[in-house]
Amino acid sequence: MGTGADINDEWIELYNPGNLPISIAGWVLRADDGSPNITFAAGTSIPPKGFFLLERTDNNTVIDATANLVYTGALNDSFEVLRLYSDTTLTRLVDTANSNGGSWPAGAGTPNFYSMERLIVNGIPAVDSNGSW
Repeated sequence: MGTGADINDEWIELYNPGNLPISIAGWVLRADDGSPNITFAAGTSIPPKGFFLLERTDNNTVIDATANLVYTGALNDSFEVLRLYSDTTLTRLVDTANSNGGSWPAGAGTPNFYSMERLIVNGIPAVDSNGSW
């Protein structure tokens, strides 16, 4: 949803719940409307129990962390589905956010600008549903 300072200050975090690094080289993070549409470069990985931070437009959104990738495009505030594929042909779906395509199940616009975070149960991220955020 951005921040109170700038609604364009959006960010996305990918999390690796596993005990080994995950290579995401060649993976695609794409919204159904085509924006954003990000293909991860060769050599890109997420460390075990680690995060990969994507910031929109610049590296000034999350002040206390350096972005792993700055992207362009924007997420709609509602009716948006975000999909992560492990291939550029978009045939191997790994995960989704807001898979029902309605309003985002958590987060809000002005005046609060809340963020969404997937619930983790017994070390495993919950399946994407309205109640898992």
